[in-house]
Amino acid sequence: MILFTTYIILRHFQTLGFSGTVLLAVFIGVQSFYQWWRAVIYLRKMRVLYATAGFEQSGDGSTLDIVLRLAARSITDLLYYHFGMVIVCLVLSDVLLFRIDGLK
Repeated sequence: MILFTTYIILRHFQTLGFSGTVLLAVFIGVQSFYQWWRAVIYLRKMRVLYATAGFEQSGDGSTLDIVLRLAARSITDLLYYHFGMVIVCLVLSDVLLFRIDGLK
């Protein structure tokens, strides 16, 4: 994703200008970093919850174990969805910037 973002930004540098380039790079970088950081925080909270539960409650197949596994999978799915949507947005941005380049 970083390589694709860099490719798009450098390909359309003349159209975007310096401020547009920096704005696009910061927007994509901050949003991606925020999603991953939020997922790490949620996973850390789940680990603490799992560690504080008694061994009897957190056995394999227990309700707590099933709920925590489901939560971990949903966070992972959220990150995959985020990655896919960023790629789609970057492709659409590339197409739109390519058309703007053609107008000049």
